Order: sequence, then C-alpha cells, then structure tokens
Amino acid sequence: MKKHSEETPEWHDQRDRIIGLGELSIRKSYYPELQQKMAELEKKNADLKAAYEDLSAQEEELRQNYEEIRARESELRESKDFLKEIIDNAKDGIVFYDRNFNYRVWNSFMESLTGISATDAVGKNAFRLFPHLHEQKVDILLQRALSGEIIRSPDIRYDIPQTEKSGWMSGIYCPHYNGEGEIVGVIGIIRDITERKGIEEALKKAHDEMEIRVQERTAALRESEERLRLKLDSVLSPDSDINDLELINILDIPAIQSLMEDFTRLTGMVTAILDLKGNVIEATGWQDICTKFHRVNERTAQFCRESDLFLSQNLKAGDYVAHKCRNNLWDVVTPLYIGNKHFGNIFIGQFFYDDEIIDEAVFIAQAEEYGFDRDDYLAALHRVPRFSRDRIKNLMDYLVKLTGFISRLSYSNLKLARTMAEEKTVQETLIRSERRLAEIIDHLPDATLAIDLQGKIIAWNKAIEEMTGVKAENMLGKNNHEYALPFYGCRRPFLLDSIFASDTELAKQYNLIKRNGDLVIAEVDVVLPGDRKVTLWGKATPLHDEMGKIIGAIESIRDVTDRKRARDELQALYNELENRVIERTAELNQAQAAYKQANEKLNLLNSITRHDITNQLSMLQGYLVLISRKISDTSVAEMLEKAQNTARTIHRQITFTKDYQNIGVKSPGFQNIEGIIRQAVNALPHEHIVIESHLDNLEVYADPLLEKVVYNLVENAIRYGEKITKIQFFHQDVPEGLKVICEDDGVGISDEDKLRLFTKGFGKNTGLGLYLSREILGITGISIRETGQYGKGARFEITVPKGTYRFPDQK
Repeated sequence: MKKHSEETPEWHDQRDRIIGLGELSIRKSYYPELQQKMAELEKKNADLKAAYEDLSAQEEELRQNYEEIRARESELRESKDFLKEIIDNAKDGIVFYDRNFNYRVWNSFMESLTGISATDAVGKNAFRLFPHLHEQKVDILLQRALSGEIIRSPDIRYDIPQTEKSGWMSGIYCPHYNGEGEIVGVIGIIRDITERKGIEEALKKAHDEMEIRVQERTAALRESEERLRLKLDSVLSPDSDINDLELINILDIPAIQSLMEDFTRLTGMVTAILDLKGNVIEATGWQDICTKFHRVNERTAQFCRESDLFLSQNLKAGDYVAHKCRNNLWDVVTPLYIGNKHFGNIFIGQFFYDDEIIDEAVFIAQAEEYGFDRDDYLAALHRVPRFSRDRIKNLMDYLVKLTGFISRLSYSNLKLARTMAEEKTVQETLIRSERRLAEIIDHLPDATLAIDLQGKIIAWNKAIEEMTGVKAENMLGKNNHEYALPFYGCRRPFLLDSIFASDTELAKQYNLIKRNGDLVIAEVDVVLPGDRKVTLWGKATPLHDEMGKIIGAIESIRDVTDRKRARDELQALYNELENRVIERTAELNQAQAAYKQANEKLNLLNSITRHDITNQLSMLQGYLVLISRKISDTSVAEMLEKAQNTARTIHRQITFTKDYQNIGVKSPGFQNIEGIIRQAVNALPHEHIVIESHLDNLEVYADPLLEKVVYNLVENAIRYGEKITKIQFFHQDVPEGLKVICEDDGVGISDEDKLRLFTKGFGKNTGLGLYLSREILGITGISIRETGQYGKGARFEITVPKGTYRFPDQK
C-alpha cells in the first residue's frame, strides 16, 4: 500500500467526492425537519409581533379612555358649577325635597327670603321647620307632585317666627326623576310675590286712604268748628376619618408577609407585626421555644402578651426600645404610624445578645414550673440565635426606615382608594346634579338664558321659549348675538354682554340700568312677536368655575308690564291725593286762623268779664263784712256767713278759670316732666315732706297746660294727705306704652270718693282740678286713674301711649 504522501491526485478527488456524498446525505436527511422548525419559529415570531401590536393598540385605547374619563369628569364638574351658579343667582327660590319632604337643595334666594341658612335647612323636614305649610295645605301639593303632576300653588302667606320674616309667595312643584325614570323627589320653584301683593294692596289702600284723608280733613274742619262752639259753651257753663379603621384592614398583609419573610431569611431574625390590642397581624421565623412552649402555656403566653403591650406604650414614630420579657428572651419594637395615628408595632425578638451569659438553670426551673418537657425545652433554648448589639442596632435602624416606608405607602394607598371612591361618587353626584339642575333651569318661572365666553348660547329655558316663541334646539350652540333677534329683530348686545365689558352705548338702550359689583339690573321696553309691547326687567350676573374664574354669563328676564302700569297708576293716584290734601289743608288752615281769632277775642272777653266779676265780688264781700258787724241777731249772722262762703267759692272758681282758659288752644309738644315737677315744688309749701323724681329726664307729648296737672297732683297730696311725709314720681313700661306714677304715703282716697274723683264739681276746693286734669291729658290720648289703697296713700297712674314719650338721654 502506498503512503499518504505518495497518494495520487486522482485518489484525493475520489476521497472528496465520497465525503461530499456523505455530507449531502446528511443534509438531505435533516433538511425537512429543519425547514419545519424554521417555519414554526417564523410563525411564532409573527404571532408575538401581532400580539405586541395588539397590546400596544389596547394600551393606546386605555390611555385614550382614561383621558376621555378625565375630560368627562372635568366637564361634569364645570357643569355642576355652572348649574349651581345658576341656582345661586336665580331671582326665585329653588328647593328640592326628597320623598320624605326633607330639604336637599336650598339656594341663596331662599336664605334671603326666609332668613334661614342652607346649613340650617338642608336635611330638615319641611313641615317641622315650617309648620305653617300644613295650614297652607302645601303637603297636599307635594303629594300630588310625587304622583307625577306639575302643580302651581295659590298665593300663600308666610310668617317665620325664628327670623321674623314674613310676606307672600307662590310656588311651582314638579316631580324629579332619577336615571331609571323613578320619581325620587320634588323640585320647588318659589317666587316672592310680596311686592306684587303690596302693589295690589297699595292700589286698594290708595283709593281708601284718599277717601279717608279727605274725610279726615273734612272731619277735622268740622271738629275745629265744634271745638270753637264747645269753647264758647264751656265759658258760659264751665288716651369619618381613618381613626375608625383597624390595622389589618389597612395593610397589604400578603405583601408585608412576603417582605418580612425575606427579611428573616436574610438576617435570621424573628419578626412580628401586632396591632394595639395585641393581635398578631404578621409573623416570620418564630423560634420553637416560643411557638411550642411559651405561646402554648397559658401563663407564659400571658407573659408574652404583657411584654407586647408594655413595649407598645408611649412610643413615638422613629423610636425603638429593647425589653427582656418575663420568659427571659429579648424583644425590640418600633411603632407603626399611619398618618398621625399609632396603629400597631413591628417587633424583632426571641434572641440573646452574644455578650450575655445564659443561665440554663433559670430555663430548667421554668420547664419544671410550667410543665415543659425538659430535654425538648432545653434543645429549643439552644436553637435560639445570638446577635451582637451592633447587629441589633443596624437591623432596627433598617426596620425604622422600613416602618416609615410602610406607613407612607399605606397612608397613600388609603388616600388613593378614598380619592378613587370619592371621584366615583363625585361623578355620580355630578351626573345626578346635572340632570336635576337642568330640570330646575328648565322650570324656572323667569325667562333665562346663558352664554359662554365666546358668546355661545348654553342655556335657553322653557319660560324664554314661551316668551319668544323660539325653541331651545334652535338657539343652543349659536352665537353672534343670536339671542337678541327674538327681542329686537336684529343682532345687538344684550344685558349679559355687559358682564364682560362696560358699554356706554348699551346703557343708552335701556330705560334704566344699575350695576352693583358683578350684578347688572336693567329695564327696557320692547315689542315681542305678535306685536306685543311689553316692559322687561332683566338681571345679569357672571358664571364662575370652581376656581372663581368667569366662564360665562347668565341673564333672567321678567315681564313687568303689569307692575309698571300699576306703578304708574299708583303714582297718578298719589299725585291726585296730594292735590286734594293740599286743598283740604288750605281749608283747615283758614278754619284754624278763624278759630284763633275767635279764641283771642273770647279770651279778651274772659279777662274783662272775670275782672269785672272779681271787682264786684270784692265789693260784695266788703259789704257783707260791714253788715255782719252791725247785726247782732245770731240767725242773721249765720246767713251772712253762708253768703260770705258762697262769695269766696265764686271768687275761687273765677280765679280757676283764668288758669284753664287755654285748654286745647295751643299746640301740644314734648315737655320735660322733671322740670315741671321742680316748678310745682318751688311754688308750694312742703316743709317736712320729701318730694322725689325718678323719671330719667322723661319728656311727654302733651298740652302746654300739663304743668297745671302736675301742680294739681302735688297740691292735693300736700293739702289732703294729712300724715304725708313723702311724694315720689317714677315710671314703668307697660304693653300700652309707659306709666308715669305719682305716689304718696298720706291717708289716701276712700273707695267711695274714687268713684267720683274725676267728676266735674267733686272735691273740697273748686271741684274742677282733677276733672280738668283728665281733660288736659286726654287731648293727646293720655289717661289717668287713681289706684292707691285707703289708709296707705294715694297713687295716680298716668298712662302715656307709645310714640308720645321719649328719653332724650338715651340713644
């Protein structure tokens, strides 16, 4: 055989051919299987690519859905704020009753109307808060609304004792439906019609008052004439927070358990989390000496619980403390706070320090005392780990940080869960609120529209549909002053446009326009469809979002044509009444002037007559004295004495008429009682008699001859009081007004004399003093009576009506 080096080239070609056939054979045997594997791999790769693209599409769809939900939530909030703004700015009261007639909505108008805040009304039963609603049969109206009717109430009088608010109102009550079409309450639109009622009553009253005043003036003139006649007659035949939660309901127990198991696996340290009641929430790596012995025996288990609770006392966040329990093992604890509340504690324990000496005798004694198997117990003792103090410090430093992390995470999860729940509640509430408030706007009795910042119409209620004849679907979403066309027939700024910018030209187009802060009120005459000439009253205010930013404007419009007509009629009646009063006043002035002139002449006649009579009486008395000196006959002397007494009585009566000739002549005025008392006291002898006044500078509206009344009371007390030592004046408040009391400690007045005390001619002197005192007081409606007790003193009570007295020193 030839060596390789000696092989021929032909042999090499043959060998390569043989090897090539072998490789080809191998490829042919494995190629189909390889092709199949490659196809499967390519298919799986395509499936993975399709799945990835599907996941990406789902992720994008989820992101878009989330953005859409957030946008919807923002729209719902804006809608709630917008509708709440409309309710708060409505010129009528808006309330919502649930099926038990408890208030659920109470707007600003109702607060102003009743004086009762929303806080005090919402949640309260309507008929317990306002019992008069039963009397007005409003409960029947609300029952009908709950049955599906829309009810308009009659005019209702309201009086609210809590706030002393009263007036007239009318209401519209309609059912409120939830999303399922069920009636869940009643929406009430309350209108204050006090002003309208006032106008109606004022119209009637104006007619009545005009006639009354004319009659009064006529009566006054007649009375003046009558007084003049009586005056003449009198001369000739003398008035839940988190504090309620448990720790086990806050922590993610599986996650915490897994985390602490990893901690035990890495460190060999026992862990536990306990709540403040001693309940074990999490436990890892516990030693046999505890689980099989200490925690099983009732007495040693109690030692464990005592140790747990002892360690949990008075711990602050970030602190930790070590303690050797009564079972002679070490525990270390740090508190677990969530928010600002201490919920539990994290423990490590069931170990010994490596630098301490373990006294087995102690544990042997424990085994014998508590009945543990000695060998098993000591074996478990030998398995208890030992740690250095530095190691324990490092582990606790880590656990303090971990506790803080768990605290913050748990608190954040709580807040997140509550936020999500609140957001869901908010969304549901916003949807219900939007539906309810939309119904409220639609049922507002005043024509109402609203626009956004671009001037686009966003609200057009049923009342404005009725006023203009234009449906909401034909107006909503339109701008370019479309809302002006039904009112003016052209596109022009409206009152609500003045919310965004002051327009002096716009102000010229209204009869009157007033601005009070953001509120604009105006009145204008327009011609509505059907050639109806009306006067409209409008009120415009801005709409705000939850941040207080202006997002639009709202205007309410009311037809006040009838009210303006009534106002004009009332003004005309008032003018006519004034003219008639002026005429009657001129007539009265003429009568008064004639009366004054006649009175002056009468007083002159009185003075001359009185002077002549007094002179003649003096001469008569003189002659009687001379005659009595020359007569010795006793019977004649007695008759002369009687004649002299009669002459003296006549003299006193004539003198008395001088003091009282001006009763009712001069105009009454306010007079200071204490000053009058001082004048009377100074003019009368009153030795040994104390006269006191406690009237606080009181002034009384009375005839100028009031001083004669006071003088007469003081003089009578001094003259007839006999044992009198004190006279005092004081006042008392009474329902009728004020009582001025003159009281003394004399003998008083007998019951028999009281019956005739104010009768003309009764008395020991002239018999006219108290009679004329009553007449003087009666001129201004003041009354007088005697209420003293005989034997204890006289007591005169002068009753002064409200409005006819004052205390200048009091504000």
